[in-house]
Amino acid sequence: IDGWAPPGQQASAFGLAGSALALAFAVAPLSGGLVASAVSLDTSFIVIGAFMLVVGVAVLIFVREPEVSPEPAGSAAAAETAVEPRE
Repeated sequence: IDGWAPPGQQASAFGLAGSALALAFAVAPLSGGLVASAVSLDTSFIVIGAFMLVVGVAVLIFVREPEVSPEPAGSAAAAETAVEPRE
């Protein structure tokens, strides 16, 4: 999430992701129960599985990892992350 959010808006992005997760925890059991009561319990698992498959394929197609530019070896950022050997 940090790589996709513009600088200064990472906290909002993490908050939105947390809210979406909480909404999913509330909606998923309700929708599964509605499908199970309308059709059958087995069908509810098939419907939810098909929905997850569609969402997974959409993520594979549309979501790309943010590009990370490598830091030059002599830069301050590279020096901060360098690991000192143990003696």
